Amino acid sequence: MTGGKRVTTGRTRRETLRQVAVAGLGGAVISAAGLAVSAQPAAADNQGSWRWCNRCQSLFYGAAGTAGACPAGGGGHNSSGSFTYFIPYAPIYKTEVALFQHGWRWCRRCQSMFYGVGAVSRCALGGAHDGVGSADYVLDRVRGGQGGWRWCWRCQGLYYGPNNAVSRCPVGGRHGLRSSWDYNLPTDGQPT
Repeated sequence: MTGGKRVTTGRTRRETLRQVAVAGLGGAVISAAGLAVSAQPAAADNQGSWRWCNRCQSLFYGAAGTAGACPAGGGGHNSSGSFTYFIPYAPIYKTEVALFQHGWRWCRRCQSMFYGVGAVSRCALGGAHDGVGSADYVLDRVRGGQGGWRWCWRCQGLYYGPNNAVSRCPVGGRHGLRSSWDYNLPTDGQPT
């Protein structure tokens, strides 16, 4: 998610990611279409460095060299007390559609995770979220990990639902809970 440079080899981002996974570059960090992907041997289908912001309650990418923009004010997101989350990305889980939801994106402006299908999203920096260079992230609806993550119908963002009373949405006020699944995010279980 750093840089913003595009791959100019004529290959698609998916082909590039697949080639890297096949090559077995465990532990290496690559940049494909502006997307930093951590190729970890035990979980090459997940991207680490996702964090929870203790101020706005959103999930954001913490390894882009910036803390992004937090709608609670005061500059960037604050990950104090956060676990590290490992978010799956497509095409790994295309065969298990009933368990997973595709269409989640990373906003390269505010660093937040948002649902990029359908409705207009809202970024903490104004306007819509910018998912250029993002992978197709896949959220788990039923299996292990930390539950309680919800979709905000107002900004399209992903936030930690049990703390909704103190959440902050880019639209203003709290995140809007309406007809959201309870998403489960894989985590290391080690707060910082």
